[in-house]
Amino acid sequence: MRYIAIASGPIEKGTATTLIGVIFRDNYIEGLLSTKIKIDGTDSTGKIIKMVKKSRFREQIRILLFNGIALAGLNIINPAELEKRLCSKVVLLNRRKQNAKELVNALNEFSRMTKTDVKERIAIVEDNGKMDALRANGLFLQSSLDKIYLQRFSKTAFEALRAAHIIARGISTGESKGRL
Repeated sequence: MRYIAIASGPIEKGTATTLIGVIFRDNYIEGLLSTKIKIDGTDSTGKIIKMVKKSRFREQIRILLFNGIALAGLNIINPAELEKRLCSKVVLLNRRKQNAKELVNALNEFSRMTKTDVKERIAIVEDNGKMDALRANGLFLQSSLDKIYLQRFSKTAFEALRAAHIIARGISTGESKGRL
């Protein structure tokens, strides 16, 4: 079984940033995928689907890991659509429990999206906010995966996301730094 940890590069000047997907089998890196997504855009879900479907590992990827539901600022992913279109489970990992109200407020106040896009993203955030977050190893994980498996997978998931974050930052800025 393979899984992919997906992270966006830092938000800097411009309208787009790098999106990196690091493919793992067990604890070993098997591949690296990349694309660009808009900062505060609406293209993350579609770009992820396209990126994964083009990969030679497509049939073997069973889990998609993310550091929360938002990439590149307020570019909200749609976990349900990703699961349906890629036949994989989505795991959202955070250091603290994700606050849907904060994201909704940010979308309403700071988003560059159209009102229709904002409403769609708010519906995704609110729907995702209804899912319980499992606390494991000091992290919060949201997924429809079995809770016991998810708890065992939490340390591996964190390290995989950390690697994706380091690579995305290094590619975008020339040097990695900071924490996940």
